[in-house]
Amino acid sequence: MVVIGTGTNSYLYPFCMHRGYMQSASLYTADQINQAAGTINFVGWECTSTAVIPVPYRIYLKNTTITEIQETTWGDFSVGLTLVKEGSYFFGTTGWHTISFDTPFHYAGENLIVVVQTTYGYEGHPNMKQFRYTSSPGMHGSWGSNYGDSPNVVCTVSDRRPNVLLGFLNDIGTISGNVTDADNQPLSEVRVTIEELQFTTATAVNGYYQMRNIPPGNYTLSFSKRNYQTCTQTVTMAAGGELWIDVNMGNVDNDENIQPALVTALNGNYPNPFNPETTISYSVNKPGRVKLEVYNIRGQLVRTLVDEYHASGQYKQVFNARDNRGRSVASGVYLLRMTAPGYQKASKMILMQ
Repeated sequence: MVVIGTGTNSYLYPFCMHRGYMQSASLYTADQINQAAGTINFVGWECTSTAVIPVPYRIYLKNTTITEIQETTWGDFSVGLTLVKEGSYFFGTTGWHTISFDTPFHYAGENLIVVVQTTYGYEGHPNMKQFRYTSSPGMHGSWGSNYGDSPNVVCTVSDRRPNVLLGFLNDIGTISGNVTDADNQPLSEVRVTIEELQFTTATAVNGYYQMRNIPPGNYTLSFSKRNYQTCTQTVTMAAGGELWIDVNMGNVDNDENIQPALVTALNGNYPNPFNPETTISYSVNKPGRVKLEVYNIRGQLVRTLVDEYHASGQYKQVFNARDNRGRSVASGVYLLRMTAPGYQKASKMILMQ
């Protein structure tokens, strides 16, 4: 793992949304990276302010021999860039945030260009995060437009190059383990969540779970299952670490023979992130009309999953990453909203393709 930059000042790059479509390019030298050729799996930036909305983005990388960024058009500069990640990210806390790639990048041991493109659209958004940077003349450039990905926009060169964390193949880790009950019997369908990364999986019939592609950092694991007390574990993932976390969830919460009172609730979805589908669980106490709707981060309706009368009970619904017209939707963050008599709640789903 490589961290480049020690500056403590903050600015909007690389996730700037001053305009609807922004590109932020940073150049890091081979001497600063100081690594032989290898595979980069994730990248990170240090956020100094929090957001109120998720940021839609694309991340591109490129090996290069250039030594400074010039005043060139986006169309010319973007030639040869490799798209390694596309999605949406919510900077809800300050500190370092790491984003794992969908497509690992082969680093050739040369200088490296890292580009973040934000695609919020319209005229951008006023709530913009700030990130630590180190003054580096000629090593950062930006482009911006309210009219889509405009190839003729000319670069604005600056010295505000963001501090960056580069994670190589041997830096990502794995968390595995078994979940059992008070009699040490395997518990299936226990939801296991890494809160900070919003990664979710579920235990198999033998109680086993595994979560891959975990960047280094401190995380909170939560283990939850209906009728059982939720358990949490604080873990520290080292670069390339392999953690084995076994959890015993004890007895059934309250009396085994007494079912808890049924409440109206949106209980979330798993797996999360998901590809190509995820199962949404929810419960209804008071009979009546219930709606389950999926929205994109711009507040546009993508899919109505449910819109009908429900009796009291537990329900499950599958979302297959298609809109109301049956078309596949893009990777990113989606909001799941449930409306029922006297109840309304929204939760976040992440589609990773």
